[in-house]
Amino acid sequence: HVVEQATKPGKIEDYMRPKLSLMLAVGLVLGCFLAVCAALVAAYADESVGSAAALAGLGAPVIAAVPCRSATDRLQAFRRLRDTLFPLAGNPPRLVLVTDVAGETPQDRDAPDAMAVVLGLGVALARSGRSVAAVDAVLTHPTLHARTGLPLGPGLAEAIGGKVFRDAVILPGEAPGLFILPAGEAALTADAADRLLDSPAL
Repeated sequence: HVVEQATKPGKIEDYMRPKLSLMLAVGLVLGCFLAVCAALVAAYADESVGSAAALAGLGAPVIAAVPCRSATDRLQAFRRLRDTLFPLAGNPPRLVLVTDVAGETPQDRDAPDAMAVVLGLGVALARSGRSVAAVDAVLTHPTLHARTGLPLGPGLAEAIGGKVFRDAVILPGEAPGLFILPAGEAALTADAADRLLDSPAL
């Protein structure tokens, strides 16, 4: 039974079509909002210390700030660091450990790395009449020998391993009283470096 006679529909033009400009605007606004929210969450959740004010808030005073570019200001900063860590009166520390700071900002990348701080402080201490040994304990990526113009050869790794006598690999540095102990003949794997640094011979 024919309920209603079928007819061929014409061209459909009244359906809902998405507007590209509107969708792009909504996506841009939502993307910016989510990016701001993510940045705020990351900033409040980050527990790392990123400024001198943050250090002061933790009760750790900043004794010296080493500038990136000015050589004169850098020497003065190392003198302040030397005089603070090693005062003329009192008991100075026998060992100072300098580590790199992991950061991704341009200021972090331009900042002096640990080896530059070691050499700058070592030169400042040697010029004040002290005897200083700068030791490269980064056995996986040795760089101290190259920065001081020394050839690649036996160093801390070989001395710890008992292959050479310790005093045979301690070399004179650029300033009188400064001595250099490079990392070793070649870069080690992380496991081999950890075994040497954990050994009692260190």
